[in-house]
Amino acid sequence: MPKRLTYEELEQRVRELEASQTFREQSLMGEWIEGIPAGVVIHGRDGTIIKSNRTAQILLGLTHEEMLGKELSDPGWTFLRKDGCPLPVEEYPASRVLATRKPVHNLVIGIQRGRKAEPVWVLNAAIPKFDENGHLSQIVTTFMDISPLKQGEEQYRNLFENMMHEVHLWQLVRDEQGAIKTWRLLEANPAALSAWGKTRSEVVGKTTNEIFAYDATEQFMPIVKKIFAEGTPYTWEAYFPPTAQFFHMTSVPFGEYFMSTGVDITQRKQVQLALEQELLLSKTLFNVSIDGIVLLDHQGNVLQASQSFAQMLGYSLAATDTLNVVDWDAQFSRAELQTILEDEVLLPPRFETQHRRQDGSVCDVEISYSREVLNGETVHFCICRDVSERKQAEAERNRLLAVLEASLNEIYLFRSDTLKFEYANQGALENLGYSLEQLQQKTPVDIMTELSAVEFEQQLAPLRQGQVSKLHFETVHQRADGSCYPVDVYLQATHYGRQSAFLAIALDISDRKRAEAQLIHQALHDSLTDLPNRTLLNDRLELALKRAQQSAAYQFAVLFLDLDQFKVINDSLGHQVGDELLIHVAQKLQNIIRPADIAARLGGDEFVILLEHLSDLQGATQIAERILVDFERPIAMSEHSVFITTSIGLVWGDRHYTEASSLLRDADIALYRAKAARRGGYEIFDVEMHVQAMKRMQLEYDLRVAVDQQAFTLHYQPIVDLKTQQITGFEALIRWGHPTRGLISPSDFIPVAEETGLIAPISRWVLQTACGQVAQWRSQWPHCHHLRMSINLSGYDLRQMTLVETVQQILMRAQLPAHILTLEITESMLIEDIETAIERLLQLQELGVRISIDDFGTGYSSLSYLYNLPANYLKIDKSFVSHMQLGNTNYKIVEAVVALSDQLGIAAIAEGIETPQQLNWLEALGCEFGQGYLLSRPLSTEAATALVSEQSTYN
Repeated sequence: MPKRLTYEELEQRVRELEASQTFREQSLMGEWIEGIPAGVVIHGRDGTIIKSNRTAQILLGLTHEEMLGKELSDPGWTFLRKDGCPLPVEEYPASRVLATRKPVHNLVIGIQRGRKAEPVWVLNAAIPKFDENGHLSQIVTTFMDISPLKQGEEQYRNLFENMMHEVHLWQLVRDEQGAIKTWRLLEANPAALSAWGKTRSEVVGKTTNEIFAYDATEQFMPIVKKIFAEGTPYTWEAYFPPTAQFFHMTSVPFGEYFMSTGVDITQRKQVQLALEQELLLSKTLFNVSIDGIVLLDHQGNVLQASQSFAQMLGYSLAATDTLNVVDWDAQFSRAELQTILEDEVLLPPRFETQHRRQDGSVCDVEISYSREVLNGETVHFCICRDVSERKQAEAERNRLLAVLEASLNEIYLFRSDTLKFEYANQGALENLGYSLEQLQQKTPVDIMTELSAVEFEQQLAPLRQGQVSKLHFETVHQRADGSCYPVDVYLQATHYGRQSAFLAIALDISDRKRAEAQLIHQALHDSLTDLPNRTLLNDRLELALKRAQQSAAYQFAVLFLDLDQFKVINDSLGHQVGDELLIHVAQKLQNIIRPADIAARLGGDEFVILLEHLSDLQGATQIAERILVDFERPIAMSEHSVFITTSIGLVWGDRHYTEASSLLRDADIALYRAKAARRGGYEIFDVEMHVQAMKRMQLEYDLRVAVDQQAFTLHYQPIVDLKTQQITGFEALIRWGHPTRGLISPSDFIPVAEETGLIAPISRWVLQTACGQVAQWRSQWPHCHHLRMSINLSGYDLRQMTLVETVQQILMRAQLPAHILTLEITESMLIEDIETAIERLLQLQELGVRISIDDFGTGYSSLSYLYNLPANYLKIDKSFVSHMQLGNTNYKIVEAVVALSDQLGIAAIAEGIETPQQLNWLEALGCEFGQGYLLSRPLSTEAATALVSEQSTYN
C-alpha cells in the first residue's frame, strides 16, 4: 500500500511537477499522477476534465471514460459542504480558480456516490497553470481522503479539551513586508487557561504580549523564525518570567499557524523520581496482585500476563504467551471479539463476563478495562477478578432475602370455596392478635371492616374468571382488640394441595399513612409557626370567593399584617430570637381570631387573616383594632421581652373580586399605605390606593427606561470657602426631566431607585459624569486644579462590596486624583450597619477619597462612632441654618457642630445659606465652608463651566 502523503507533501509534489519539463509531456505526466497516493484531476482552460488518475476515479465513483470531458456544471457531481449541505457549482475549487485565477487550498468537501451512501470526506485543492503568455492553460485539482480524520475530529477535540498539558494554537501576524511581527492566539485548551489564570474570552484573539503583559515576542521571536524556517516540529525549553516557570515546549508549524504544547518542568527531577517510583510500584503490583492482569495486542494476543491471571485460567505463566482472548472468553463470539478489538464496539471501564478455564469449566469474572496506545499500537489492558463465589453467594443471599422480606409482611392463604383461612405467617398473627386456630375460623371479610361479603366477592370475580392475574388494593384490618390499621394488599389465585385458594400478602402501611398526612400538613403549613401557608390560604380565599359569588349574604374580609422594626430585632438580637418572636406572634393571632377564621404566614414577618361570615365592615375593623391593642403589650420570650408593633392592611371582600391574588394585592397596598401613614395602625383599601400603587409602578417603569437611556442631567452647586470667598468645589445634584411629568424631585425617585436596585447604575452614572466634568475643567483651566467634586452616596451604594473598586476604576478612567473626590453620606445610612460603613469608608479614605457626613444633626448616630468615622467634613443640615436666630436653639446647634468639627479636626460645611445675616453668623462661628442660594443656586453644566472659566471666587 503506498504511503499516505500529508497535504503539504502533496502540494510540494505538484510544485515539483509544475517546475519539471515533463509536466507538458502527457505520457510522463500520466505516470506521475498515477504514482501519487491521492486523487488528481486535470481540467482544461474551460474547466472540462482532460486527465485523471485511478485514485480520483475511485473517490469520485467514475471511470476514466466517464470523467473525460466532464464539465463542472454537470448534474452528476454530488459534492457536500462540511455541514452536509450540497456544495454549489460556483464554490467548486476548479470553479473558483476559473473565476479568480488564484489557487484554492485546504477546502474540506464531501463526495457522495449515491443518495443513501455515506460521503467520503476529502481535503480539496485546485492550482491554476499558465502558458508563456500568462493565459490559463490547465487546472490541477487534488483530492486527499480525510474521512478517518473527519471521523476522529470529535475525538481530537475531546483530546484537546482534556489534555493535562497546555496546548495552544497561534496565527502569525506579519508586517507589510511579510516579516513575522508577532503571533495571535486562536485557541487554548483548559489546561493552558488554568496555568495562565485567565478565561478563554480574555486571551483568544490577543497577541502573546497582550496575554502575558511583558515582551514575550522579543524573547521567542528567534525560536518562531527557526520553526518556520525549518518547517518541522521543534522541541525546546522556555522560561516565562511572569510565573518563573520552565516549560518543555513542542511547536509544530503549518501554513501561517503553529501549535505548541507545554509541560511544566520546573520540578522535573521530582517528577522523574515520582515516575520511577510509580513504575516500580506498577511492576510490583503486576507481579503480586491477587487479581489477574493481562495486556493484549490489537489482535487479542497476550503481550504480558501476571501469575494470578495464569492461575485463574489454570495455565502456567509461560503457556499464556501463546494464548489469544478467544481461548478463554466464554461470553462473546469470535466475531464479537473481533469488533471489540477493532474498536467498533466500545466496552465500559468495568463490566462482568465469563472466562473458560483450561479444564473447560467456566468462572464469573469482573473486568476493569482500558484501551491504551503503546508504541503506536492499540493495546487492551484488563484486570480480572474471579467473582464466582461472590455470584453464588449473591444468588443465595437473594433467595434468603426474598424469604425474609416476605416474612416481614402478613401472608395469608384462604380457600376459594369457603374463604376460610388455611394459613397465616407469624407476622400476620402478631399484627392481628389471633392464634392460627382462631384465625382459621374466620374469613378475610371478618378482618376487613371496610368490605362486606358481597363487595369482597365482587372484588374476587376478575381473579376467579381469569381476567387478571392479581389484585392490588388498600383496606383496613381490624385486630382482635378492635383497633384498626391500614394495609396494602396483593392478592392472587393459587393452589393449596389440590384445593383452589387465594394467596394474600398484606403490608401494614400505618407509618406511610401517617407520613402522607404529615407531608400534606407540611405542604400546607408554615414549618416555623405551624400556621397555614400561602397554598392553604389561597385555597381558603378561593373558597370564600366562590361563596361570595353564590350568596350575597356571605361577607368576608382579609387582613394583611407585617411587623414594624422586625428587621432591627432580627439583626440586633439574632435570627433565633426573631424566629421565637414569629412563633409568639402566630400564637397571638390564633388566640384573637375566631375558630372559623384562618391566620396564615406568607413568609418573613408577613401574616394574613381571613375573616369569614361577617355582618358588616365593623366586625373586621374591631378585630384589627383588637390586634393593634394586643401588640401594645410587650412579648415575653425565653431570654428577652420585646415591644413590637404591627401595621395592617384591610380589604373588604365582595363579589367584584374573582381571584385570591387580587385580594392579597389590594391588602398589601393598604398595608403599604398604613406603614407610610403611621406605624402601629391599619388602613382600609379603597380604589384610590390602587391608583396610587399603579402610579408608583409606572414611576418605577419610567425610571428603568430613564436608566437605560441615561435620561438624567447633573447640576452643580458651588461650595465656597467662607474665609477667602473662593470656590473650592461643587456638589453634583442629579435631575430627571420626565417626558410627560416634567422635572421629578430626587426625593421622589431616589427612594424608588433604592428599593428596586436601580440606584446602582444611577450612582455609577453620576460618579462617571461628575468626575469626567471636573477632570475636563482641570485640563482646560490650570487655576481650577484645586476644585473638588462632592457626590452623594446612597445606603445601597455603601453596602456594595464593589464600591471601592468602582470608585477606583472611575478615578483612573478620568485620570483624576482621589483627593479631588468627596463622597457624602448621611447619618441615617450609618446606623443601618455601622461596622460595615466604617470599614467601607476606611477603604475609600485609603484611596485618598474624602468623606463628608451629610445632614449632620438630623440622624441618630452615636458620638462614640463619630470619633471612629474616617470623615473629612461635617455638613450642617440646612434645617438648622435656615432657622438660625442669634442665641436660639438652632444657632446653638450650629455652634455646637462647628465646635465638634474643630474638636475632631475636620472641617464644617453649612448648607442652605440664604441670607447675608446667616453668612455673617457662620463666619463668626468659624464655619469653614458653605453653600446655598445666597452663594449660588445649582447650575447647569454650561453655567457651571462658564463660572469656572471666568473666576474662582464668589462675589
